[in-house]
Amino acid sequence: MTTENLHYRPHSLAIDLWPEFYQTSWKAALEKMTLFEKPGLASNWRKHTIRKNLSGFGIALHFQMTRGSMSLDEFYSFRPEELFTPKSVLLYYEELLKINSLSTIRNRLQELYDVLLVITPYLQKSAWTWLKNAWKNIRRIAKTVRIKLPRIKEARKIEALGLRLMREAERSETRNYRKKIGLTKLQAAQKYRDGFAIALLIRRPFRIKNFYSLEINKNIFFENGTVSFSFEGIEMKNDIPVDIPFPPNLVSHLQRYLSYYRPILLTASIRSSGENTKALWISGYGKGISEDRFRKMICQRTENEFGVKITPHYFRDSDVTMLTRDAPSSARIIGPVLAHRGVVIANKHYNQSLMIDASRRHTKLLEELIENSEGK
Repeated sequence: MTTENLHYRPHSLAIDLWPEFYQTSWKAALEKMTLFEKPGLASNWRKHTIRKNLSGFGIALHFQMTRGSMSLDEFYSFRPEELFTPKSVLLYYEELLKINSLSTIRNRLQELYDVLLVITPYLQKSAWTWLKNAWKNIRRIAKTVRIKLPRIKEARKIEALGLRLMREAERSETRNYRKKIGLTKLQAAQKYRDGFAIALLIRRPFRIKNFYSLEINKNIFFENGTVSFSFEGIEMKNDIPVDIPFPPNLVSHLQRYLSYYRPILLTASIRSSGENTKALWISGYGKGISEDRFRKMICQRTENEFGVKITPHYFRDSDVTMLTRDAPSSARIIGPVLAHRGVVIANKHYNQSLMIDASRRHTKLLEELIENSEGK
């Protein structure tokens, strides 16, 4: 094989194109325990973890097959420890560095490590320590270079954006196509939905997979005049069930969305299927919104408002500041809402939020000192 000058384009090699040894080892790693056999090393992986690692490992294999220095015969005959060496992984890393962020590269190497570990049970675990060190070192570097502060806005400002979008949807004029002003019913419904989602997400910043897939009477319950969230342990990253009250200040907005705007979203588009869905968030096509579309909506609305894209994950950082500094009594919900197993990670977010807040206050003080000095 020859290495081309063009940048590598990542592609995950389908499992049926993997060398036979790899296919057999992967299937064995996923085997569940039987009466007479031990479980495979990856038998307890979640479906999401399996898909993620399968894809990441497929990319690493594709790179070795198309950009590596060995022949195709060697590729299909080499064992994992022969195919993936510090030298070959370094070439993989250097190529990814041209096209991916450090965080993405960290993920690719961690996925490679996780799969190699479970498909080579005949090796000592320490055989892959060098690869474990690699992705952990990249994670440390990525943390130091990530410019996070500009993307973490005060929770009140984010909530204000959501509330404003809902007000604008309510007060919007009916669409006048000749004058090109106003909103259609569908556009107003989408705007109200987006505003409601933003205001709710900053108050209850669940992980995006939990939030975008909320279902009525499954995760959101109405009982005796109260509204609450409920998730089974299997739905949460930490396997711990969650029961959290709905934000009181948003209950009326939830009722308005359910009684007026959600029905519009379900039926207004000519592409609506008319299917009966319990999904809370409805797309403009009348069905449950996808995770990708939900992320893009959040990024687009926040970029229009603040000049930077704020992903749903950054809502979590902003929210910790509000809960711990302005409403200490509410801090008890940080762990359940963020799906943290213990207080260590919650404390990490808390300390980070304090640093961010301190940085903002320091900047403001510095600006005041500069203004005062210029006035003298």
